[in-house]
Amino acid sequence: SALHSWRPALADLQGCLDASEGPGPVLVVQVVCGDEHTICLTDTGRVIAFGSGDCGQLGLGGVRRHRAPVLVRTLNGIREIAAGADWTLFRGRSSKVILAGKAGGNPGDSRLLKQILGPSR
Repeated sequence: SALHSWRPALADLQGCLDASEGPGPVLVVQVVCGDEHTICLTDTGRVIAFGSGDCGQLGLGGVRRHRAPVLVRTLNGIREIAAGADWTLFRGRSSKVILAGKAGGNPGDSRLLKQILGPSR
């Protein structure tokens, strides 16, 4: 069995980020992977996605594949991400949790982001 680790690193993702992010590389603080997709979280709470979106797991509102990293413009202020085979979870500042994709046979349109847990009080 192998142990894999990762630490925050600078990544040149400027092709997919807004000019407001500034020039040069951005700090990626978390990376998660599903069976065929990868999600990256930056230090500013922005989300970058690429890979298969067949089940809506990229959070981009569609079901197409993206070979190059794409900014998920509908998500800001994200604090933590998690992924499974064909789903992704995003936890925001207020502890709101959002699901993209299909998890546990989740019914409905998988292209849509679904809030599955509200802010704690």
